[in-house]
Formats: sequence, C-alpha cells, structure tokens
Amino acid sequence: SASARDWEVRLTTDEPTGLVPYTLRWAIRNARPGDRVVFNIQGTSLPATINLTSALPTIANITIDGTTQPSSDPNIKYKVIVRQSNCSCRTTTDAYGYSQYMFSVANSVTVTGLKFIIEVNCSTTNIFNQVTHVGVFRIGTLVNSVNITNNALQLNYNITPLISNAAIWRDERVNNCNINNNLIGIDDNLDQVGAKFGDGIYI
Repeated sequence: SASARDWEVRLTTDEPTGLVPYTLRWAIRNARPGDRVVFNIQGTSLPATINLTSALPTIANITIDGTTQPSSDPNIKYKVIVRQSNCSCRTTTDAYGYSQYMFSVANSVTVTGLKFIIEVNCSTTNIFNQVTHVGVFRIGTLVNSVNITNNALQLNYNITPLISNAAIWRDERVNNCNINNNLIGIDDNLDQVGAKFGDGIYI
C-alpha cells in the first residue's frame, strides 16, 4: 500500500468544491487512510483564521493536527482557528430532524490543537429556529477509534436554544472514543464565551 503522506494547509480561504490546493477543504478531500492534515499558513498574524463557506466533508481514517502550524510565539495556544459563521437555522416543525455540524466524524479520526467557532444567527420570531442542533463534531453511530483532544470549541448563538446543542455530539454504540483536554465554551483564561446554554458533550 502507498505510504501515508501529509496534506499541507497554507491558505485561510475556502471554497465549496475543495478543488483549490492548500485549503483545509482540499486537504480533507484528498487525504487517504493514515494521512495527516498539517498546517503551514504564512503571511498572516497568528492565530490564523480559516472562514468556512459551509460544513466540511466527513472525516475518516485521518489526523488533523493544528500543532504543526509554525509559530515563534510560545504564548499562542491555538495557532489556527476554524470558523463557520453562516450556519442556517431550522424552519420546519420537526423538532429533532435538523442538525448542522462542522464535521461528521467516522472511524479512526484524530483532531488536535485547533480552535473551532460556530456562529448561528436565528430569527427570534420563529420558535422552530430555537431547536436547531448545531455543533462542531458529530460522531456517527458504530464509529470506532476517535480522538478529539486539546482543542477549543465555541458555540455562538444569538438566541437561547430550547433544546441542548453540543459542541461534540456522540451517537450510539461508539467504541474507543477519547475526548479530553478540550476547552468548551471558555477561552484560554477560563472565562465563559459563546453560548450560555447547551454547549458541551452529548453522549
């Protein structure tokens, strides 16, 4: 079999097809089992922010390692921020039928050393908006071997949701799932940021 390789992210831009080289979406789209997505973003101050246009492809059998981003400043804990700010709101009456996550997670995935921000702006006049399920990671049913460690995850809601949203949502019968040392809903100084309701881990 072919040797594992690194797919380098050099750009903070994003586009929906994943065809532009050196974007995060391109790296995930091209990564094969055992590969790593690494970071080498130059020409911008750190932390560098990648602004997504939409949710990313399902990730499986790869490692995404934010600690690979070079930096001469040891005080910057998270050198790369991945932000999705255009999350749509649910407008149907199906209370549990709508969810939107930055990543859908399948087997054998490691994600470490990154900061993720989800921003949702819902109409306060439509109560169905308030039961939208939004988060960063959704780990699928029967998935095996997931490591989500040493990240920061933040949910920003303009209204208080009526049903709990989770930065990390784990479906049923997930095996070997390691989620630790993540800052959820707080910043590096342990101050609360983002949503004041529902951000956390659903298991």
